[in-house]
Formats: sequence, structure tokens, C-alpha cells
Amino acid sequence: MTASSRQQPAKIGALVPVARARTNSHAMDATGLVALEGTMHPILKAHGTIILAGVCEQPMKVLTKAGLHQRPGILFAANPRAALEFAPIQLRI
Repeated sequence: MTASSRQQPAKIGALVPVARARTNSHAMDATGLVALEGTMHPILKAHGTIILAGVCEQPMKVLTKAGLHQRPGILFAANPRAALEFAPIQLRI
């Protein structure tokens, strides 16, 4: 599938539904970081917000070193439940 043939997700009001990947990944390398950034790029380019929840210790070090914690539109939560609790506040919904 080419980038031009990909369909944009349908909007629900001001929200765009996002698939949640549940992996419990305990390690991340540069390849994983590049793949994650590639996945996040179209969302951030459209001024969307991404909440990464329950990130394990080693991947969090990689993400922090890459500066993701300082990028606009990327938020972190301790776990999925915490993300659901603060998402309406952060997203002003």
C-alpha cells in the first residue's frame, strides 16, 4: 500500500479513533524507535495527540533520550487506565 492510497481515519467529532497496540515490549532499539516515529508522524502532522501508556523502563529510556517526552502532541501515562482518566483534561474534551 502506498502512502497516497492509505485512507484517512474517520473523525468522530473532534476525535480521531486510534488503534491501541498492546505489546508489553520490554526492549526497544533504534529500528523500533524509527518504526514508532513513522507511525506517529501522520498523526502529529495533523496536529493530533498521542498518548503512550504503560511504557516499560528500557523503552522509556530510549524514548526519553530521543526527546519524545518534549515533543508537542506526545503525552505519557503510567497505564491505559490513567491515560483514559487524563485524556479528556489534556485534550479538552
